Amino acid sequence: ARYSEKIFFEKVYGSERYAKEVRKNHKDVLQFTHIKDDSYRAVSGVSHAYTYSSTVYDKGGDMAHTLRGYMGDDLFFQCLKSYLTAFSFRHANSHDFRDHLSQCSGINLTAFFDNWIFQPGFPHFSIDSLQTLPNGNGFDVNVFIRQRLKAAPELYREVPLEITFFSENFDSVTQTAFFSGSCGIFHTELNFEPVFAAIDIHEKISDAITDKYHRITSSSSYDFEEALMTLNVIQLPATALVRVEHHWIAPVPMKTKIPGLHLSKERYWKVDGLLPDGFNATAIIKFDGSTSMSTGFLDNELITNSEDSLVILFRENAGKEWTLHPSFAVNTQGSTTNKRGEIFINNITRGEYALGIRDSGRLLDETEVETVPCYYLSVNENIKENEGMTFSIFPNPAKDSFFIQFEKPLINSLQIRIFDISGKLIQETKVEKGSIKSEIRTSGWVRNTYLVQVNDGKGTIVKKVVTVD
Repeated sequence: ARYSEKIFFEKVYGSERYAKEVRKNHKDVLQFTHIKDDSYRAVSGVSHAYTYSSTVYDKGGDMAHTLRGYMGDDLFFQCLKSYLTAFSFRHANSHDFRDHLSQCSGINLTAFFDNWIFQPGFPHFSIDSLQTLPNGNGFDVNVFIRQRLKAAPELYREVPLEITFFSENFDSVTQTAFFSGSCGIFHTELNFEPVFAAIDIHEKISDAITDKYHRITSSSSYDFEEALMTLNVIQLPATALVRVEHHWIAPVPMKTKIPGLHLSKERYWKVDGLLPDGFNATAIIKFDGSTSMSTGFLDNELITNSEDSLVILFRENAGKEWTLHPSFAVNTQGSTTNKRGEIFINNITRGEYALGIRDSGRLLDETEVETVPCYYLSVNENIKENEGMTFSIFPNPAKDSFFIQFEKPLINSLQIRIFDISGKLIQETKVEKGSIKSEIRTSGWVRNTYLVQVNDGKGTIVKKVVTVD
């Protein structure tokens, strides 16, 4: 019922209105549904007391949108009509729905229903980094992806993540990675060098993110709506593409704790896109630790003392540490105790932004310090900083084995991991200090493309190797 409203808006007012309605519902679900229903609940299998709950109606509509993203428009609408015909004047449950749609579409929807329908919570997907290496007239591109969870019991499987790559000229191409697990690499080849990559920019799946992007052509104010940020563009030398993501999950904790400073466990932002040199903008975000059912439940766990103790932390990318942002101002709007106000952040650049609070009396807990980083963690700049691990692969294609040849003897030992194209770890080995070559045996491997990841503890390089029979 709730999703049919969105279909009505799409039919009458167009796709932009549909996207706006879905985005608003998704934001409300992430912010309020678990409050209204006393917990995070699964869409299917709710108790009698929650039959007509926000989980069933609002999150149910959210999940119908995600199902459409999994199946594509043609199969989604065709198989819904087929389902209504097959079960007319009969009872049916979620398993019947799953099985009919799977049979009708030819898509195995078991993982979708197991993850999105039969368990509570949400997945969260993010790009740790983008790695680009020249390859003839094109580029080998590796996207390092991380999955975390918001109130869900297990990692989601086989999620069709659309990844859109942009060139500096605003050219773009979208490809799909079927993602499982906590960390993974998506490898592709492009005929242009990507300078920006975005997951699900067309908002086809309802994970724990609300986002919006603007093509910015004038110095003005831009409301990113459900991304919960307003951008005042002060200087614009050229057209910009700015995407703001509001992440409804704790930011990855600090690697080294700052005494007395606590990072939010509830949310953070990422600003990304194509920002020309000389771009200058100020962001405005609102904080709200109240119990208002229209604006609250954003920072309730974070704000435990005076609001003028709030700070903004920033990191350029996943390979960097959180640091205090150099220029921000907290506006408590006349009260330092009502847990509401706004923060101005100057000189916005690409990167991640998070709320923090100074409270020396609050005890540190183990979740506030990162202990197990994603082992795919990589940043492009490290390739240049660690030229000592430059390597080539031969023969390529390989039959029974291949060699990893380093440009010069290693000054430190390093780790080599081999993954198949889906990101599954196949083999790992350590190469000792002083080595210049390492042989990798491929017996038992199927004919395929594999990714060779070399990591010296400071940076990561990934190259591909093809095996043949």
